[in-house]
Amino acid sequence: MTERRRDPRSFIGNYQERRRLAALERQQSARSKAIDSRRRLDDLSLITDLPLREEEEDIEGRLATVAASSEDLQDHSDIQMSPSSSSSLKAQDSPTAGQYLGQQQRKELWHHWASQLMNPEWLIEIPTDLATEWYVLPRPEGQRCTVLASKGRTISRLRNGILFENFQSGLPYGSRETYGEGGGQSNYSLLDCIYHAATETYYIIDMMIWRGRELYDCTTEFRFFWMHSKLEEEPANLLATTHRKQCVPLPAYPATPSGIQAAYSDPVTFTRDGLYFIHRRTQYSPGQTPLALTWKDAASSRFFIDTDAKGVVHPEQQVVLQYAHVPSRGVCTGDEPAIPLGTMPEQFVEKVGAKLKPGRLLKFTLGSGGVEFSSPIKIDNTEQQQQQQEMHPVGADLKFIGVANQRRGRADTLSKILFQMMARRQPIRIDMLKTAASDSESRGLVGVEGQEGESIGIVGRDNLNADDNRMND
Repeated sequence: MTERRRDPRSFIGNYQERRRLAALERQQSARSKAIDSRRRLDDLSLITDLPLREEEEDIEGRLATVAASSEDLQDHSDIQMSPSSSSSLKAQDSPTAGQYLGQQQRKELWHHWASQLMNPEWLIEIPTDLATEWYVLPRPEGQRCTVLASKGRTISRLRNGILFENFQSGLPYGSRETYGEGGGQSNYSLLDCIYHAATETYYIIDMMIWRGRELYDCTTEFRFFWMHSKLEEEPANLLATTHRKQCVPLPAYPATPSGIQAAYSDPVTFTRDGLYFIHRRTQYSPGQTPLALTWKDAASSRFFIDTDAKGVVHPEQQVVLQYAHVPSRGVCTGDEPAIPLGTMPEQFVEKVGAKLKPGRLLKFTLGSGGVEFSSPIKIDNTEQQQQQQEMHPVGADLKFIGVANQRRGRADTLSKILFQMMARRQPIRIDMLKTAASDSESRGLVGVEGQEGESIGIVGRDNLNADDNRMND
């Protein structure tokens, strides 16, 4: 029993670190997949010619509801919610007969847009090259979404692909005023954002396409340089008072000790929800990636540990898994590919019958045993000609408590489950991040694109000295 209650970090090993290295190696081979995805985006850019009324039928709750629900907000990075019933569409956007999309077409459309975002994992291991190879950004509280500016309007969609808003923005091609800034079917911009309801602002995390120029295959260093330089060229449009919704880039710092502290505690115009780390050399690859990481603690987020709808911390950690036929009667994480963590009793499966379909989301409590990893085994890596210790998740201490809300869209990822397990037992603290960054800094030079503690974002180029009081916890 003592063994099962130990520090979760002691049996995870270097699970996430190995996956980060593999992800960097896979980037070139994954290039064709990104090209195929963009071709589909070009085809579906025609949807901006269609009214969006067909999606309103599926909308249930909107900005006020989203902002008021702590259960929704505290899980926004993984939960895929449906937006609400109010609409920003105007009368002239009402569709004519024959312009509604069928149910199957809507689902395909939602699925397409749900696959456009690069989804970070939760930070369960501190990268050894934190200061030299990573950026850190303050993370706003709110809804993650894609923002498409095209043909005189701007459309935002939630992580599940469902329409969130249709509005006028100052982005190129995103309003009637900016639509005439160069013609062409391919002239549109696509951004990765978090919508902060209290300030009615879309905070830009990343940029996939700008004025038709694709940035998927560019490194983070180049995308961030391009994003901030191009947005600085159009401040009058982006911040125009005639556009109620603003689009503002987030400041990005080299993940040095002072850069981490600045992202953690410098004044911001939004409610902070932890930090976002991203590798300097990663491309923008839609889907799950260990090259982008989310972290939070009780001081930087209202929702450090998962709570119920009333904001009360669950006495036991709760996880949501998806039912699968493979393995037989298995329950799996929402990872890509899914990771099995247990099996449902055969008697229960027979009793429920056809209602228990693959993909059905089920809720469990995670007991003191947590997630179980295999014993280390030696793998001969002939490419690197060295021995490695491999550990894999093989199960979890689960207790079934009921069916989960199916509108989540997907199950919890393994990294989220492990992060929440650590948060309750042995969390990764801000001082641990800064110490790791300091160690990384001492082993190599900080990247030339951003000196220590210097933001490449909207807060300007303010140098932070090592003795700056912002370095104090």
